[in-house]
Amino acid sequence: MQKEYYSITNKLYSLKDANHYDYAVMSAVATFNYPFVTDSEDEKVTEIKVQPFTITDIASRLKLSNTKNVKVNNDKIEQSLKKLMKAEVLKVVEVVKSEGKENTFILKQNVDLSGQFTGFASIVADEFFNITLKIEKDSDRIKALACYVSIVQRIFKTAKRTKQANFNWENTLTYFVNW
Repeated sequence: MQKEYYSITNKLYSLKDANHYDYAVMSAVATFNYPFVTDSEDEKVTEIKVQPFTITDIASRLKLSNTKNVKVNNDKIEQSLKKLMKAEVLKVVEVVKSEGKENTFILKQNVDLSGQFTGFASIVADEFFNITLKIEKDSDRIKALACYVSIVQRIFKTAKRTKQANFNWENTLTYFVNW
C-alpha cells in the first residue's frame, strides 16, 4: 500500500546553494522514508529514518535509469547526496561498500529544529509520481520536481482531512520570495 505523503526535512530550504538536482534527489530520498508517527505533542521528531538505497535506486525513482547519460546523471545524484550530507540535511548512518557493486547508503533525514523552516514538509506521493511518470524529458522532469518541492507543494498544501488542495496564505507571505 502506497503512503499518501512523503516527508522531507525543511532543513533543505535553508541550504543556500541548492540547485534543482538537490531538490529532486532529496524528494527521491524521501520516497524511501520509513513510516513514522507524530501524534504525541510531547514527542518531537528529530530525524526520519530512510531505507537503504543506492544511486541507481535514486535514478530509478527519478526515472533516469534508461537514458543515454547514465554516468552523468549518477554523478549529479552523487554530488547532490554529498552536498546534502555535508550540509547535515542528511545524516550518514553507514555507507556499505561491496567490491564491484554500488555503495549502499543508510541515512537519516535531520529534521530542522529551529528557524523559520522548523520541522518538515509533506510531498504528496501521487504528485511526485505524476511528475516522474508523465514528463518525458529528463531535464524537464528534474526541473519540474525541483519546482514542486521548493515552491508549489509549500504553497498549495493538501489538507489532511479533506484531501483537497488549499492555498496556504499564512505561510506564503512569511516564507516565500518572488522566484
